[in-house]
Amino acid sequence: MPSRKKSPPEPIGKVIDDMLKAWGMSRSSKELRVFQVWDRAIAEPVRGNARPVFVSRGQLVVAVRDNVWMQELGFIKDELKKKLNRELGPGVIQEIRFKIGAWSESPPEPETGASPEPKMDPQIIEEAERTVAAIPDPRLREQVKKTLLAATKREAIENEDEPADENK
Repeated sequence: MPSRKKSPPEPIGKVIDDMLKAWGMSRSSKELRVFQVWDRAIAEPVRGNARPVFVSRGQLVVAVRDNVWMQELGFIKDELKKKLNRELGPGVIQEIRFKIGAWSESPPEPETGASPEPKMDPQIIEEAERTVAAIPDPRLREQVKKTLLAATKREAIENEDEPADENK
């Protein structure tokens, strides 16, 4: 029996990015990375007093501790945007809005939006299961599947909010 050459494992981030690109969600994946790069891109004391909570269509909403921080960050908004885009890619974050958020020492979970969730098409679930089937670790496989389905739901919600093109 001939031996198979094993290729080196791909980083999971690349696998997820490739899957999201295949599903037409590459912008969403870049935007969502803001939660991963925030601590690396933004220095103290800002990151101790402000946290990203929501991102969609290039607009990032950041919760701040109080009015003083909201005003202070308003002055350096462009600098924050440049730092984030250095990590995420040019033009991923186009606008930053600040809001006073409930504050605790542990970061809040990112908001998913207030729109009701659309029902998930069973074919999409099956496609997600096929996509992650090669991941050997069952917990990781399930988490990646959940991430893909959440991204698909988010995309569907965003598309519902867009006005219909009357030229179609």
